[in-house]
Amino acid sequence: MSEKVIKSNRRIKGIVLGILGALILVWVSVGVTLLYKQQDTSDKQPVTSRDAVQNDGNMIATTEEAVVSSVFESVSPSVVSILTQVET
Repeated sequence: MSEKVIKSNRRIKGIVLGILGALILVWVSVGVTLLYKQQDTSDKQPVTSRDAVQNDGNMIATTEEAVVSSVFESVSPSVVSILTQVET
């Protein structure tokens, strides 16, 4: 083969590789954009928000919680932790 043919083949290979590289870059960019839009929650209700119901047990303090809270408030500067259930 002559040098012109070899240079022409190298040029064609370079162009083809450049086009393939550009296509892969566009493909990855589109994929990342689609994943980002799928995870985007800015226009939706936050994950932790929920409708409050009247009988929600998590919102009502129990008597035991009130007792522990009052003990904690009276001795809080000197107590590190309060154990409510001890197993031996």
